[in-house]
Amino acid sequence: MTCGKVSSDFVWALKITTGANIVACAARNLEDAKKFGQKHGIPNCYGSYKELVQDSSVHVVYIGSIHVHHFEHSLLALNHGKHILVEKPMGINRKQTEQIYKLATEKNLYVMEGMWTAFNPTFVKAKSAIDSGVIGEVKFAEINFGVAFPKDIARIWEPQLGGGALLDIGIYPLYGVQLLLGNGDKPIEVKANGFIEGGIDVAGTASLKYPNNRLGVINWNAFVDLPETATIVGTKGKIVINPPYHAPTSVTISPSDGKEETFQFPLPDCPNATWNFTNSVAFTYEAAAVQQDLLAGKKENSTITKLTSQLVADILEDIKSQIGLKYPSEI
Repeated sequence: MTCGKVSSDFVWALKITTGANIVACAARNLEDAKKFGQKHGIPNCYGSYKELVQDSSVHVVYIGSIHVHHFEHSLLALNHGKHILVEKPMGINRKQTEQIYKLATEKNLYVMEGMWTAFNPTFVKAKSAIDSGVIGEVKFAEINFGVAFPKDIARIWEPQLGGGALLDIGIYPLYGVQLLLGNGDKPIEVKANGFIEGGIDVAGTASLKYPNNRLGVINWNAFVDLPETATIVGTKGKIVINPPYHAPTSVTISPSDGKEETFQFPLPDCPNATWNFTNSVAFTYEAAAVQQDLLAGKKENSTITKLTSQLVADILEDIKSQIGLKYPSEI
């Protein structure tokens, strides 16, 4: 659903995902949908999203629209009996996220928020190492993501589109801290600071305090490129997910009583693909996870669970409130 840049990258990745069958695409007008369909060899092209969800050959819908439209597009698909994978953030606030999950439960349908980083083999390796205790009890994590965005990128700079750095890139380090450090727990306290210009957040930082003396720090920025690393420190060593954190290919594990080792996870080839974003071929791991869940009859993923999505939505609400961020549709 939608035929923009991220949807194009997702489709390229789907082409190397075993068992995936791309049957339809839809845009706001038929010409754009046909152009997209011709580029990717998609048989059914629609000039409205309603036509797409009325297609009986469609089982699951990928929603790659701009942030502010995720809510309405998710409800549209669910109300027509379609499972959904909706790009992060699922909604622009906690209420929207709750309503999407509520409807999915009522309709007995699958829904997952598209935090693709969590399915990347590099991230999975880091999480596995943490869970094995190789660096002891995790006490600290710091993750940053900053991009010097050009001023002509509407999804970043226009508040009516849910713009700003927090929902676009800040959500990556937030999810990382929640999964690698929080491990399902809700923070005891969230403290945030940032800058608002023109109705959007342009830079920010937040600390997340968890039980058992765990502290997470996240930084996001729309003005400058940050290193984009994730550092997780335990009582017996540390782990660094090397840049680019949101789509990584290597992780360095440094136990205090052992040898430091870097593990490489080269991304798969996707012949003839033309990419819009860094390492987008890694979407294949997320797509495969959704496929496996559906084949197993599951209604939610075991990593990006309903609880995790709602916890992240809660934290985002705290951050927005503290830095003074409110979108036009929320006023």
